[in-house]
Amino acid sequence: MNWKIKIFTYLNTDLLLKLFFEEKAFFQKIIDGIFREYYLTLNKKINYNNIILQYINIYPQIRYLQTEHLLDKHEVIKIISDDVDNPINRYILNGKPNKQFIYSNYVLPHPSNSCIPFSIGLVVDDHYEILTSNIFYFEVNLDTYNFRNQFFDESLLIGFTKAEIEPYNIDFGERSTFGLNVLENRVELDEKNYYLPDVIEKGDTIGLGLKYIDKFSYQMFITRNGKDIEQYHIIKTTSLLKVIVNISMSTGININFGNRKFEFDLKKINNVNKVLHSTKSNLVNKGFDLKKFQTEYYINNKPFIKEYIYNLIPGQQG
Repeated sequence: MNWKIKIFTYLNTDLLLKLFFEEKAFFQKIIDGIFREYYLTLNKKINYNNIILQYINIYPQIRYLQTEHLLDKHEVIKIISDDVDNPINRYILNGKPNKQFIYSNYVLPHPSNSCIPFSIGLVVDDHYEILTSNIFYFEVNLDTYNFRNQFFDESLLIGFTKAEIEPYNIDFGERSTFGLNVLENRVELDEKNYYLPDVIEKGDTIGLGLKYIDKFSYQMFITRNGKDIEQYHIIKTTSLLKVIVNISMSTGININFGNRKFEFDLKKINNVNKVLHSTKSNLVNKGFDLKKFQTEYYINNKPFIKEYIYNLIPGQQG
């Protein structure tokens, strides 16, 4: 991180607010630098609708999926490019088909580390827009180009699980692991399957979102090619969550955590009308220390996190 910006990350928020009212242009220059450090802005012009609130609610944006833990025979090649005109975050299976999972470099926003709602970033044509949101969302484009010979029983699993679960100990659709079995066209959770009304095919872009509807309550939704396909499930858990993916296909996937324009218009369902959780245990007040936002920290340290309920209610629309 630029050392000049680093100095300002240790300033008391009250001092920054005072600076904002006295030197607004200088304050925004500082905040721009901080958001560029933690978000995938690709040096686009940044627009805010409430710069103070969005600075306080900043949360480090997930950038990629961890692949280094995989054995050579299960290798997934990660290709990342920050080219402004063609940003890439692609993953291709190079090893044998397997059940191993790759996972996000950061955990999702949670009451233990973030205010809710929190700040997210959206690419909007020629600029980058900071949005106050109670929704975590990402999209995955399914490649059509075969990087290797096709094989039987291809599989693509995308979803969420507890932060501390080791990648070789994940049972998709069971316990606290839930998400989309893409090629089988179904949501898997709580040992049950819920088939989607739309058929997902290679070439499609699918999106997975969690809407924070209470302190430890989420509503999962899925999109296809920019349209909400109205598949809702209520998930209640106190656990920290991470994104997980198992890729066993002859084609690759390109994941968008915000470095490209989303096909789905997230703003149309982002109706933040109340504060679900406010805390000083966030990135700003922790001096921008990323240690406890990194997924590796929870896998290696395995803290005890009590999960008091995990309830799934399909078919409820929020």
